[in-house]
Amino acid sequence: MQFDAILLPPRRADSIAPGYWHDRTINEDLDACLAECPDKLALTAVRVEAGDVRRFTYREMATLADRIAVGLSRLGVGRNDVVAMQLPNWWHFSLLYLACSRIGAVLNPLMPIFRERELSFMLRHGEAKVFVVPKRFRNFDHEAMARAIIALLTDERARRTMGAAGLRRVRERFSVDRMARDTLRVYEQTIEWRDGRLAAGAVEVSGRGAKSGEQ
Repeated sequence: MQFDAILLPPRRADSIAPGYWHDRTINEDLDACLAECPDKLALTAVRVEAGDVRRFTYREMATLADRIAVGLSRLGVGRNDVVAMQLPNWWHFSLLYLACSRIGAVLNPLMPIFRERELSFMLRHGEAKVFVVPKRFRNFDHEAMARAIIALLTDERARRTMGAAGLRRVRERFSVDRMARDTLRVYEQTIEWRDGRLAAGAVEVSGRGAKSGEQ
């Protein structure tokens, strides 16, 4: 999916003149802070329900953003690709946004209250290449829901690609998971953070066969 920001010259000038916009990207701002004050506190994340407080310096934040960016790249995410995210207001939200900015991907944040009906439309319409969810949030199993949505979208794509008769023939030979790996260009991944490190088990689906790995 291509994204072209439309910023009319007068509006751009009006934003730069009073200092609202410094004519640089968030990557440049992060790198500047990393060079000037690497050990200054940059982010404090509080999870009231868990009694957890995490603090990040600019150095720590930049390091984690770069690691996550590498993990996303190894999943096949690149410039203009959409990374859909259904995360609460956790530190993971900020770090994932910075990681997407590092590689030119587009982050599509989705509200945690959305369920199958809304998410199926949004993931389909936005052409998301990766879908990031919490394992559980507020006693709801987001991982199970995400897997069910992936299976649904896989079926829909199979019908468009092969037709109903072709889909039935494939189902006679393969399970849905096998069909997704061997037949379609779909990504199914489980992404979680382990001690501040992005761990991603992924299957890249293509006509040339599947490749799997963990970062």
